[in-house]
Amino acid sequence: MRIIEQSHEILFPKVDNGLIEIAQLIEIAGRTCYKSENNIKDGSWKNMVRTFREKGHTAMFEHSLLSVRFITNRGVSHEFVRHRHTGYAQESTRYCCYAKEKFGGELTVINPFLEKVPDIVFGRWKEACSKAEESYLFLLKEGVPPEIARDVLPTCTKTELVVSTSFRE
Repeated sequence: MRIIEQSHEILFPKVDNGLIEIAQLIEIAGRTCYKSENNIKDGSWKNMVRTFREKGHTAMFEHSLLSVRFITNRGVSHEFVRHRHTGYAQESTRYCCYAKEKFGGELTVINPFLEKVPDIVFGRWKEACSKAEESYLFLLKEGVPPEIARDVLPTCTKTELVVSTSFRE
């Protein structure tokens, strides 16, 4: 069993220029509403985006896209997917069999403790995770399909989630 920390990576936009291009698109969309495209100048997106934000005209931010890969636990992932107007792609415990070599034949869990806890607390948590892993691997070995064996996995089981949404969301 591997224990890792949560993390994230911005997938899009990758570079500062990508943010500028998105802001320019927001300006174009907004100026379409007012038929003021002729006011688009080099750098005019700065004032336009600021004005939209200050006036609460956030609908224009729906013309943007942000994609982030989160490595977190399954419990946190359930909180993410409650939000609407957002696209998700999540590692499947139905189709990913953690007994396979590409997963190292072991379960990976996210350390839930953001601060140091007593060894006895961490030890009990780790023991519970190890027992869950042992049960999961046993069920798979006995021919139970991954989509059923996954029922014994703890909430802290690591998952990867790609979230794409507008800056407004």
